[in-house]
Amino acid sequence: MKVNIIVEKNQVITADMLVDELINLNKVNVYTADNLLMVVKHHNDSEEISNFLAREDLNFEMLENNLSKLKKHTSFIAVTKENHLIASGDFNNCNPIYYLERNDELFVSFHPELISNLTKQKLNKTYFALRIVNFETIYPFSELTPWENIKLLNSRKMLVVLEGQISQVFPFRSNGGNKRISEVGVELRQNVKDVLQKNLGKQIRISADLSGGLDSTSLCYFCKDLGVELNTIFLSPEDGADSDAIWSERASKEVSAEHTVLPYSSTITLNSLNPLDIYKALPFGPSESFRYISLARKIIEIGLKNDIGMHINGHGGDELFGPLSTMAWSLYHSNYPNRIKNLYGFARLNKFNLFKFFKSLVDNESLSDNLRCLECREIEQIDFDIKYSSQWVPKPSVANFVTQTARDLITSCASSYAEQNIEPYSDDKSIHRILEEVEAHSLLQRDLNAMVPNDKSFRFLSPYTAYDIVESAIQYNIDERFNAKVTKPMLAEIRSKSMSLEYFKRRDKGEYTKSTFTEYNNRKNMLQKIFSEECLIYKLGLVDKRKLLQSLNKFSADGEQLENIMRIQIIEYWLRGYCESGGIYEI
Repeated sequence: MKVNIIVEKNQVITADMLVDELINLNKVNVYTADNLLMVVKHHNDSEEISNFLAREDLNFEMLENNLSKLKKHTSFIAVTKENHLIASGDFNNCNPIYYLERNDELFVSFHPELISNLTKQKLNKTYFALRIVNFETIYPFSELTPWENIKLLNSRKMLVVLEGQISQVFPFRSNGGNKRISEVGVELRQNVKDVLQKNLGKQIRISADLSGGLDSTSLCYFCKDLGVELNTIFLSPEDGADSDAIWSERASKEVSAEHTVLPYSSTITLNSLNPLDIYKALPFGPSESFRYISLARKIIEIGLKNDIGMHINGHGGDELFGPLSTMAWSLYHSNYPNRIKNLYGFARLNKFNLFKFFKSLVDNESLSDNLRCLECREIEQIDFDIKYSSQWVPKPSVANFVTQTARDLITSCASSYAEQNIEPYSDDKSIHRILEEVEAHSLLQRDLNAMVPNDKSFRFLSPYTAYDIVESAIQYNIDERFNAKVTKPMLAEIRSKSMSLEYFKRRDKGEYTKSTFTEYNNRKNMLQKIFSEECLIYKLGLVDKRKLLQSLNKFSADGEQLENIMRIQIIEYWLRGYCESGGIYEI
């Protein structure tokens, strides 16, 4: 099998080039040693890793022995003259790897559109069907891309080619631990500091989210402890009267930050963005990252104006430290002596049907079992059932304008994965869910960094997605997470000494619903005009035009209908931008 590594447009590296002198390309480093060629994209600069990869005696065995260390820092593609290959993205998928197998050739790249351009791939209807129901980040669907046959290499897997046979191996599974918070806290606190220190490097000033919530606020205090000066950013909701604003203001003063307040509405509008803008901002596909386009541009603008090269956020903190829908299942399947008593109290407090609740906890179905039985549910017909929270894969809820074609594509894809006996990230459903969500946040970090202009030196960082932090955080037991006396007890345990415990005892939270609906009202006429046209999303057969137009005046109280329509808009704009850029639109 011939391996083709696509590094830039129309620039392909193969094993035949090992004898040639190779130069370092933009944002990609190429190393050669004896019989080995390696293409590397750094997550962060690491002199130790670079020196290791540059060794003249580097071989496959050395790579295999250092995989865990390598994945923490970098994504790499290694190939020999015999076309043996090991490809691995970094653990948090900041720089994921994409690949396409065709006939007797393998195409590998850090950018899926480069593979698509070279191999002329059609659009992947299944991906867009999953995207419509916000399901494309759910494992195992997360490996799909907007293009047929092009797949994302999962962050916990490796791509291996030996003797002409291609396979994915899954060597990095995590089952968490049963340690007390106090046992985990010391190591986790140090890991947070180390990740920040390593990524900050010599920077003396950065920008950071300061939402008033616990995740971003905690990071700001850590940065203060490290002697870093902060420019903090807060999004102000529509009504202005918000408790988050009070807590954010307090924290900004305590960390001595230069505090900037941005109106929430100014960051979520898409009115000023045309389809080509959308496509260029989201080269990996029309993901939920569209919500951050305007905000990211504003952050970059503020940062560059103040000679700042990095912005940090708290993405992933909710999943690492907060409650999970699967916690009850995990607690039931643990060995904690008081678990039944705790679960009984939990069910009564939430007014669950006790029989249905405990029946769902007994469930021992595999990931493949869940995929095999996956079915789409109408939003209007959803009755809460605790079992949904006990499954590996939630059942997708669909709006009435989603066609039967789209629903069939989703369930067919699920059945296909079921037949492959796909393994989860962990034997524990809560750990699996955490790792799944963290990976989604990592891909968001990828998207944010793709929004930075090529000629600008600026980077977004989500520290809570870093491998060392994640692996430490999942070691504390589910019992303490379940019976928390404060919000996010682990984060409270490791917080900076200068951060008051009061932040973790608050029970109020910011409300942005009004801002969201104001945005819709401002865009309603535009949406009606867009969807009255012959849209590309209609041509894919995934959305019913008549029902979609009717839905523009029918919104659910929780805003889910609005979310669905906004999602359709970004998909439509991305498709138009893709075509405008010269992309192949074939159904």
